[in-house]
Amino acid sequence: MKWQGEVEIVARQSLVGPYFKLTLSAPEIALSARPGQFVQVRCAPGYEPFLRRPFSIHGVNWEQGTVELLLRVVGRGTALLREKRVGEKLDVLGPLGQGTFTAEPQAHTIALVGGGVGLPPLHFFAQYWQRKGGLKSRILALLGARTKEWVLGEEEFAALGVEVHIATDDGSRGFPGPAVDLLGQVLREENIDRILTCGPVPMMRGVAVLAEERNLPCQVCLEARMACGVGACLSCVVETHSRESFRRFQRVCTEGPVFAAQDILWESLEPV
Repeated sequence: MKWQGEVEIVARQSLVGPYFKLTLSAPEIALSARPGQFVQVRCAPGYEPFLRRPFSIHGVNWEQGTVELLLRVVGRGTALLREKRVGEKLDVLGPLGQGTFTAEPQAHTIALVGGGVGLPPLHFFAQYWQRKGGLKSRILALLGARTKEWVLGEEEFAALGVEVHIATDDGSRGFPGPAVDLLGQVLREENIDRILTCGPVPMMRGVAVLAEERNLPCQVCLEARMACGVGACLSCVVETHSRESFRRFQRVCTEGPVFAAQDILWESLEPV
């Protein structure tokens, strides 16, 4: 159920490079949020910047009623959020999105593939799955980064009982190469039942190809430029393979942001 209102920043943490975390006291959102859903945040009072910014939910503390966001400074909106301090308030709308990460209770091994700001929905899935007793399943997190100094999420995933594997583009740590190539190696060595991924479009497309080659179920959490976040403006439409004209184009903010990988017409997507 969507909720809108002012929430207090109760914690703030600077991370590597342009990354930082904000923890918000938002019990109404925490109670109903599911992995893959997001919130729309007004970055400053008034109308500058005019539009809210969408951010995937990174984690929830159900007992304390808090919601955690992992953010990266990429423009004016996120730069303003980085300057926020504990005790300040933000206007937030959420949780938004109907498509969420799921897995079958009998899934034995689940692979999570992502990096950077693609990590939040994957981390929230692992957290949610553990709370539901799902970590009877084995979960592998394949985390990609440009270099070893930019690795994010390792300790957080490990604390949830997830097996963490690192890939760095420059080969400075772990697997030498992108996370999608690491997935290819893992698939040759392991029996994976389901793949969940979020991150740059080329990475997700590569993951989708590997999953299709092996006939594995794969879900992708798409990112998109959004004006409203509630399906009214149609700025985040993605083309699918559906032959039904009324379902061919779907909204990332509403029908998504999580989709079955095989449903996406990848050629129509621009890198975000």
